[in-house]
Amino acid sequence: MYDAKIVELINQVGYFLRRRKHFDSALRVFQSLQELQPDYSYPYLGQALVYAERGDVAEAKLHLQLVLSRQPAHSFALACLGLVMLQGGDSNWRDPLLRAATSNDELGGRRVALEVLGMIGSRELSRTSAPVASTIGRLKRFS
Repeated sequence: MYDAKIVELINQVGYFLRRRKHFDSALRVFQSLQELQPDYSYPYLGQALVYAERGDVAEAKLHLQLVLSRQPAHSFALACLGLVMLQGGDSNWRDPLLRAATSNDELGGRRVALEVLGMIGSRELSRTSAPVASTIGRLKRFS
């Protein structure tokens, strides 16, 4: 058994390294955490985010699916999976985002999913949840 506070700090180091674009170092941190606590989801989520930022869609998707195999309703993993699928050109990218958008957990995926679906547009979400602008107004922003 490991001290939870130390494990949390190590996890934060991994995210710090990822934000600084030190992807190889961040991966090593998350892989070490995976060895320490193989039944937990967060090391896989950290690795998935690193792979996604690197542009390795297949590895990001695989690691997000590992998170979801442990926690099928993990809203943040669902939202990230939808984004990775969109990045990879998968036509079913809306499915995980819609699941995340209707979640009630405290993991932050609902907010991310609603924001993405609102920006991109979703056939399944009502129009009241998406920002409305006239076509002329949208064209003026780009001219």
